Amino acid sequence: MKTYLSIIIPTFNSAETLPRLLDSISKEKPKDTEIIIVDDCSAEDLNKNYNNYNRYKIYKLKMNRGPAYARNYGAKKAKGEALLFLDSDVIVLSGTITEVVRIFKEDKYRVAATGV
Repeated sequence: MKTYLSIIIPTFNSAETLPRLLDSISKEKPKDTEIIIVDDCSAEDLNKNYNNYNRYKIYKLKMNRGPAYARNYGAKKAKGEALLFLDSDVIVLSGTITEVVRIFKEDKYRVAATGV
């Protein structure tokens, strides 16, 4: 199955807030979606908490470079046709992912969005 949407989440010491975001995304059970977490050199080890989930790809940067760099890094790793950037401290409201995909598919020139 081809990936349509790549959700890119830059994180830095976000072990407390990240699970709420991931839970809110997974409640929608988005199809054709990959979730990329870019750990911006946190003191926490996200791999031990999320490595067993097939749906998440975690990349840990070797040095702290800031959220913009982490977003760009995630975008380079993304396989989706459309990109959605979410900060690790947000919660996605029910239906948000479905609506984002609908908007992207309606407007073939729209290829990226962010939610902060």
